[in-house]
Amino acid sequence: MRYSYDTEAEALYLTLQDGIVARSQVLPEANLVVDFDSQGRPLGLEVIHPERPWPLADIFSVVGEEWKSLVREALGILGISEENAYPSRLGTTGRSLATT
Repeated sequence: MRYSYDTEAEALYLTLQDGIVARSQVLPEANLVVDFDSQGRPLGLEVIHPERPWPLADIFSVVGEEWKSLVREALGILGISEENAYPSRLGTTGRSLATT
């Protein structure tokens, strides 16, 4: 796992796995983009303004159950856990996902 920070964009990118990005899901309410390969495996997470608490429930809902442990491990490296996360920003009425 690797991460990089773009100071101009104030964006953190966590590389979970190497691969070619086939699609991305954007969660505008969470300032989050998740990149996936052609098999649906999460390759990376981009979080805008990562200094604020993260909406982990939203992140987990996008990456899927089987990838939660990998994402938890990556976020744990940065000291991010359920205890210091925001509640879901997507609400209980459904997800607002955009695919690019």
